[in-house]
Amino acid sequence: MNNVQLRQILMEIQHNLRCVQCGKSYKPENIHLRGSFKNMFLFQLLCEDHAAFATITVVGQPNNIQYQIITPEDVLKFHEDLKSFNGNFTEAFKK
Repeated sequence: MNNVQLRQILMEIQHNLRCVQCGKSYKPENIHLRGSFKNMFLFQLLCEDHAAFATITVVGQPNNIQYQIITPEDVLKFHEDLKSFNGNFTEAFKK
């Protein structure tokens, strides 16, 4: 995903999502990209009027699609990785 596509996602978030508590739109400065992994993006949305926030995941279409079959070993490895996951998404997305 390139910068133009990411900007389009930000605009879509701003125009289509609203705070669940007060119904106001999110301002661009209150939409924060918290992490990314391949074609997935984790955003945190903050409402200016109160401490409410939302976390959303956006999955984009990669430019060059490559398919990989997930094996039973992949599932077991993922399960083991989850056992040691400490909740730090920043570090997890760096791997």
